[in-house]
Amino acid sequence: MIPRTICGNVDVQQNSSDMEEVDKIIIHSLRQVGCDIEDEIESLQQFTTELVVEATVRCLRVIQPGLTLPVSLPSSMSARFRIGAEIAQVCSDLGYGGDVGYQTFLYSSVTDIRKVLIFLIEKLPKESEKVVEVPSGKAALLQQSLSDLLRKQFNTPWIPNYCKNKGIRWFKDGSWSREGYLHCHQFYSCPLVVPPVTTKKLEITEKSKDYYKMHTPYITEQIKNSNELVPSLIQLNANSLTLEQLHSEKDSSVLMKPWLPSLEKTSKLMSSKDEPLEPYARSLVGLSGKKPIPRPRPPPKPKHLTEETPSPPKSTEEVPADKEKTHDEEEKDSEKSIENLKQKMEDMKISFEDLRNEVKTLKVKASQAMEELREEEKPCQEVEERLALWRRTQEILPRPGSDGLAGEGVERLKSMADGSARRLLSLASAWDEHRTALLSEYRHLREHDTNRTSEAQRQAELLRSLREKTREVMEEVREKEQIRKQLTTEREKVNKDVGRSAYTRRIMEIIGNIRKQNEDIDKVLKDTKEVQKEINQLTGRLDRSFTVADELIFRIQTEEAKSVASNLERITADLRQMRQESAALAARLERKS
Repeated sequence: MIPRTICGNVDVQQNSSDMEEVDKIIIHSLRQVGCDIEDEIESLQQFTTELVVEATVRCLRVIQPGLTLPVSLPSSMSARFRIGAEIAQVCSDLGYGGDVGYQTFLYSSVTDIRKVLIFLIEKLPKESEKVVEVPSGKAALLQQSLSDLLRKQFNTPWIPNYCKNKGIRWFKDGSWSREGYLHCHQFYSCPLVVPPVTTKKLEITEKSKDYYKMHTPYITEQIKNSNELVPSLIQLNANSLTLEQLHSEKDSSVLMKPWLPSLEKTSKLMSSKDEPLEPYARSLVGLSGKKPIPRPRPPPKPKHLTEETPSPPKSTEEVPADKEKTHDEEEKDSEKSIENLKQKMEDMKISFEDLRNEVKTLKVKASQAMEELREEEKPCQEVEERLALWRRTQEILPRPGSDGLAGEGVERLKSMADGSARRLLSLASAWDEHRTALLSEYRHLREHDTNRTSEAQRQAELLRSLREKTREVMEEVREKEQIRKQLTTEREKVNKDVGRSAYTRRIMEIIGNIRKQNEDIDKVLKDTKEVQKEINQLTGRLDRSFTVADELIFRIQTEEAKSVASNLERITADLRQMRQESAALAARLERKS
């Protein structure tokens, strides 16, 4: 809307400067979002189609972080139309109330783009709303990563196995994942014969050097399959590192015990025959002379248990020792054992309660996971629809070994391309008709609105003036009523024998007051005439302002009409490019057939 002010002339430069300030604010906000806008660009009129799409998509990505729309436009016109329609659909879902479609971004006008960008910038999250809840705990992190991976895989289309290099699937954000196990193999390693790496403790003889130099085959020749090369090298490196660690440590007998079988095999391969590694490894086992730590003796059984179970016959040497135990000591031992059992029971109860709580939490998490799985299964329908579309596309394309379907597929593609071109032209013409009708209706409604607003303002001013006049009249009536009461009291107080001169003097005073009132009335009338003259001048200025505003609106509409013509030219150029792409595709299909 153009601001209407009561002034002599409408300052068009002021409106253009306001729009420039708005454009600068929008460009600054887009740069903060991450758009690569050059410093020379200062207004939205300098935006290209690619820059408009990039700015819109980056704003949408900030509003909806999981959005997968591309930032740049592809070269294919059909893909451009599809991306423009998707962007328009996302804007509509966010609540944009204006008319938005693929033409808004591909054949845009400055006014429409300004409205869309202002709407998206207002939708951007504030600094206080950018707090992201980071899941805490390994289970929450694992669940979050699994949900992100499943969401990403559900949103990607299906691709056959022969279209993926070694089963690797690349995503738009640069990440990748391996799908299927056709290109995987098991980790098999074979022993490799190489010179020993550690030479501090091992001395290589001249015969061994000649053997390693002249007769040892290459590593690539020692393996049976190429898949065993990397596992064999990893195993060789691990063995060499283990040997170096064992040579560097002095007291390593405890570590050597579980590794002796594998180290014996490694020593046979990596050491020479003159000085094997087995004696050295065996010697390391005996370096530590520490005795094993004895286990603690179990507590004595309670008295009630010892009486029930028959005890084996004891020797004559143990009987005096048992008799030395008194009855009090046995009771103390039994009380200690009972206390230990009670403590164990309490610990088991606590652990049981913990397990019960953990089971409850796991049930809640399982229900939440099932709900998330149901929500994640919804995109499968879209994947099935895309799969049906691809199947229909494969039916159109020629199959290998059949020459008859190639011409039919080409004819179908040509008919589809011509139909899409005709549909685009019909949509463009229908849009022009619809736009002209909407513009005329918009002008009519705006004129009606302005007239109704001015009439309402006039009625409100009239009602306000009548209320003020009514208030003034009521005050005058109240004052005159007070004067009447005062005069009545004075008349009652005045003596009836007053002479004629007093009445004459009173009449002269009244006449003087009336003369003063007449002078005041003349002044008020003069002021009213001046105010009316100013009102007439302001009314003339307002009419001239409306005239200039209508001329400015007409000029804007003519510029928009010119932009419509340029958009039609761009549409025809895109249609020509689509026909060229269709012809190239048909020629490619003919060459393949």
